[in-house]
Amino acid sequence: MHAERAAWLCKADLTTQMVIEFPTLQGITGRYYARNSGEPEPVATAIAEHYQPLGADTPLPETEVGALLAIADKLDTIVGYFGIAERPTGSQDPYSLRRHALGTIRILQDRQLPLSLDAVVEKAIAGYTVPLVEDTKTSVLSFIKERLRVILSQTQQYTPDLADAVLAVGDVNVIDILKRASALAEFRLTPN
Repeated sequence: MHAERAAWLCKADLTTQMVIEFPTLQGITGRYYARNSGEPEPVATAIAEHYQPLGADTPLPETEVGALLAIADKLDTIVGYFGIAERPTGSQDPYSLRRHALGTIRILQDRQLPLSLDAVVEKAIAGYTVPLVEDTKTSVLSFIKERLRVILSQTQQYTPDLADAVLAVGDVNVIDILKRASALAEFRLTPN
């Protein structure tokens, strides 16, 4: 119930003069408006947290409702832009879609949420009332897998071939992929 209410209200502060003049206050302003309007604290907190993380080393949402809302918002943003064929190219990422994908992965990893992103992306696509480009789901999942490949190869220190192997099969489930990578790396260390 709190998640649904927070989802309805989470962008309301974007129309306020405060956020128009100080964009870095988006979410924070929303939390104050929600509190002032008598919304329950979990709703107000989720509104503030749904923008997190803002970068690679910035705080993650502390509450479950905030984490779930952040995941939904980030995936909806990625689906929306991919759905109109606005995708990052090379060093160009004007809509911060890479940051949204990495933020989603970080939250899932931190919370140990075994969520199938295939299903969540399908839900996000179903929420659009206008037609999206035909390969939206495939493109979004490939994009997220590429971010996972970077994490596995650079951050987790797995070899590129190991990363490719665990990403080649199954749903895009961050927790499952990380567990498979760890198991495969451990198996490689065992003698023949």
